[in-house]
Amino acid sequence: RRVCWYSRVSCVMISRRRLFTVTASTAAVAVVISTATCSSETWLSSKFCRRILAQSRASLFPVEHDIDVINWSDTHRSTVSHIYQPASTSELCEIVKYSHFNRIPLRPTGSGLSPNAVSFHEAGMISLASLDSIVDVNQETKQATIQAGAKVSDVVSALKRYNLALPNYASISEQQLGGLFNVGAHGSGARIPPADNFVIGMKIVTPAFGMLHLNLSQHFGLLKYAQLALGALGVVSEYSIQCVDRHELIEHTFVETRDQVKVKHAERLKQHQHLRYMWIPYTENVVVVTCDRVTAQLEMEMQESVGDESGRQSVMKKGKQWLMEICSDVSEQESVLDGIVGFAQLRDRLLAYNGLDLEHVKRVNALEAEYWKCAQGFRRDWSENILGFDCGGQQWVSEVAFPVAESVDEIKTKDSHDMTYMDELLQVIEAHKIAAPAPIEQRWTSSSRAPLSPAYNENHEHAVHSWVGVIVYLPTIEELSMFGVRSEDDVASTRQKLTELFEKYRDLCDEQLWKKYGAKEHWAKIEMPSENEAQLKKRMDVESKYGVENVDEFRRLKRAFDPHNILSNRMIRVLFESETETE
Repeated sequence: RRVCWYSRVSCVMISRRRLFTVTASTAAVAVVISTATCSSETWLSSKFCRRILAQSRASLFPVEHDIDVINWSDTHRSTVSHIYQPASTSELCEIVKYSHFNRIPLRPTGSGLSPNAVSFHEAGMISLASLDSIVDVNQETKQATIQAGAKVSDVVSALKRYNLALPNYASISEQQLGGLFNVGAHGSGARIPPADNFVIGMKIVTPAFGMLHLNLSQHFGLLKYAQLALGALGVVSEYSIQCVDRHELIEHTFVETRDQVKVKHAERLKQHQHLRYMWIPYTENVVVVTCDRVTAQLEMEMQESVGDESGRQSVMKKGKQWLMEICSDVSEQESVLDGIVGFAQLRDRLLAYNGLDLEHVKRVNALEAEYWKCAQGFRRDWSENILGFDCGGQQWVSEVAFPVAESVDEIKTKDSHDMTYMDELLQVIEAHKIAAPAPIEQRWTSSSRAPLSPAYNENHEHAVHSWVGVIVYLPTIEELSMFGVRSEDDVASTRQKLTELFEKYRDLCDEQLWKKYGAKEHWAKIEMPSENEAQLKKRMDVESKYGVENVDEFRRLKRAFDPHNILSNRMIRVLFESETETE
């Protein structure tokens, strides 16, 4: 057995036991059970039948068995019966066809970065990590055709050669394109849509109909569902995307009070290409980050700006001294500072000491506010280097999007929905004494054409949506050991208590804010409950928020393209399948 540990940097396979690989000779010895020797009832329920069938193809296609997969935050683990990794599009088509005919589960998976492990399924998965080529780039039309397994970082490197870039970037560059688009990832910019709207065409391998070639002009009605389909309509092998000219940005980071932010907010949304706020709970401080194309005026402001590097270093030194003081084990005092290169790592380490204690978290937040006051200033770089950011270590995160206005020009007052949402969220945190760490990220996008996008607006292409994410950080065993917590049971207990804190935090947001503001959860951050009643509520919420007509159309397409539900997992089954469909 192997464990597949997904990280933001790479997918590392750590051998736990000697891996048993089915070779041509062992496959020949295996008893291949066909549908002719199993009744339909036995066939649908027998994991053994499926396992043997999956193994029988190992001599032809790359496949591994009994793989322990772990997402990068180590919030979800699963032992997967089999994971295929096709080396070519033709292999992909054959694997999907074979799995469909024999009803072998085949959940598409990417880099495993999603906090909720939306791509995991213990009964079987397929990885497109080997299908990562740049197929074609047209500089004239600024369009590129790229295989779905390519990582965003590799796409960026390839597009540089043609002086092109993606229109926007999410925070993590190690996502595969298939994951970036299929869960509706996004950057920030009130006039820029979520990433799935970059898609203008695709090749998607469906279980029932094989390879389909879709493009925006001829298949708009189908493409808008397929561009954000959670991997449930087919396995996308290739995307055609609309790019932009490669360009530099000037980023300006500064700190204001909550009231100051609200007064200038409407003007900022109109003025800046990219805007991001980082709200710091239990302080009056908000970190404002704007990013714009280079202009003579911005260059002048940048030249006149004087940074406070000594102040920033002083805050880092203060935080490191605090770490040394709270480190109970003298032998760990040197290593407690290892790997700290910026405030994100310092914050992770400080919160690992006691992220459950409200006063401790308040003190860490105050230190973060002090740090950003010293880190105010400008920087200039290419867009791909500016727009990504370090969002911290292992964590639970809940993010929602909600409508703000039908266009950015309609946002005129300091009491717009996005500002009142933040007022009420901070009030909820303080009233319930939630040990909420910083930052609370707030970003904006325009609409997506995808009916399953949290930023969908059928009638207003330029409608503005705000995205707000709340976080609880999870310390690793290495971090906790620095503070005397070393046993696996104690580590698990600490992480479980922080999980309960997060669940309370998220549930308060749900109860007091989400319905009021029409907020929809980011698909990669929906945690599926285990109780039937709670699952039914989630299903009804999806129908209510996305519209019964849109959800029913998606279900109709899903039944047509994947009638045996081989691409599903628990989340897909609960939200989009009827009881008669679920095996």
